[in-house]
Amino acid sequence: SNDAVYTVYEDPKGRMWIGTYGGGLNLVEESGDGEMKFLHQANGGLPTFPGKNCRNVRYITCSSRGEMMMCTSGGLVTFDDGFSAPDRIKFYRNWCDIQRDSTLSNNDVLYAMEDSRHDVYLAIMSGGICKVSSRNLLADDLEFSYISKRNGLPSDMVYSIREDADGYLWLALENAICRYDAESGEITAYDRFDFHRELLIGEAPFVIDRDG
Repeated sequence: SNDAVYTVYEDPKGRMWIGTYGGGLNLVEESGDGEMKFLHQANGGLPTFPGKNCRNVRYITCSSRGEMMMCTSGGLVTFDDGFSAPDRIKFYRNWCDIQRDSTLSNNDVLYAMEDSRHDVYLAIMSGGICKVSSRNLLADDLEFSYISKRNGLPSDMVYSIREDADGYLWLALENAICRYDAESGEITAYDRFDFHRELLIGEAPFVIDRDG
């Protein structure tokens, strides 16, 4: 649906999803002879996708409960990976709604991850971290708690999140790397003074190698 591909994800059922910046979500279908077809809202393949508000898909992942999560510039979009047909998918959308308490801190969601405690965290453009308080992601009225400069982050510009083998969450910010203890709430920041060099951190999610 668009040449600006931001993310490619294989879900637990082996389906390939492509998120584009400008064309929304695509589902890849491959015929027996190897021909590939891309289903999206514009060609009627994913007619229920909220493309008007969520054309910019930054990241796609799935929870351990089979709840697909799409990070978009128009909020968090979720759906059940057990759908019967692509054109019948029920999409749910959560955004920054000033009419409700405990909604997203900003509409532009950069990244999502589920940790080993099965808690879901979202990295928000200029909005710090939103932790999902609701247990079921398949709803339009999710509630969130916040981790931000008010809690000790050096910046609210968080790009991505990773969990290490000890259960600490590592946050990639625009000008620092932070370790977050989810049990105590303690935040430890490492910046250019610790690394003795300028940190150049972008939107691409960082990785943890086999050595930790």
